[in-house]
Amino acid sequence: KKINVFNREIQLCACDKFTVDYYQSQFGIDQHACIPLLDEKEVKRPPMVPPPHNGFGSEEDSLGSVLSLVPKAPKMDYKKYNENSRTELRFLAKFAKPQLQDMDREFIVTFYMATEKIGIYEKAKRNSGFIGGKFLERMKVKNHKTGKWYQPKDFRLGALLEMHKYTFKLYQADEFTLKYMEEKHANFPHASIDAIQKILVTKLRGKVKGTLSKLYIKLDLNRDGYLSYKEFDNFLKKSGIELNEHEIVTLCRRFDLDKNGVVDFVEFQKLVRDGDVVARR
Repeated sequence: KKINVFNREIQLCACDKFTVDYYQSQFGIDQHACIPLLDEKEVKRPPMVPPPHNGFGSEEDSLGSVLSLVPKAPKMDYKKYNENSRTELRFLAKFAKPQLQDMDREFIVTFYMATEKIGIYEKAKRNSGFIGGKFLERMKVKNHKTGKWYQPKDFRLGALLEMHKYTFKLYQADEFTLKYMEEKHANFPHASIDAIQKILVTKLRGKVKGTLSKLYIKLDLNRDGYLSYKEFDNFLKKSGIELNEHEIVTLCRRFDLDKNGVVDFVEFQKLVRDGDVVARR
């Protein structure tokens, strides 16, 4: 049969099996195709892979031009922003493998919890040859090892962070940051005093009156019953316990009751013997 479409004659010469069955069941009409209808094969579309970021602007803004014909601003989690708008984790950092001229350069690395962005500020030093100030504009940075954005759990003392071909080592944090991480230890496992205590109690219980006390006396040169953070770290290593830098600081802060930079061994003995933590005074 021929039909007229916009003044053009079109001949219907074939139909698919569904159409043949439909006309047969509904109207009793047999559709005899004079030309066999080829079955259409499902076309496999290749996955859309975004091009690599060219460095101009943020990667999220650039993806907006790929995912939509009319670019849209990245969506923001306003609930998270309101809850963490004033929460900033600050660390002191240095280059992990500095050249000779970079040995004394120090940086303040700030992680903004509300937006998960990172900003880096270089501390000014006289006669260093480097002008202090903004080193990295506040932006989200990807972890090259995982291919994902840096998360809060990636930040801890002793961590190595690679950002734009620079590798920074975090070696110090302010009091707010340490306290915040200890309170939110579910998101910062290295700041969980409970997890660290379980390791200590398991490995050291039964040794307090013997080996540990003798080792402590050797390290306590002035015999005042206290050890500095570094001496306490050496004490744990010689006792067969390996903790990372952040775990050491978390543990020392627990037993540094007066916050004067030394550890009270008497309180530490109570922990190992009783498995209990005395509340912080």
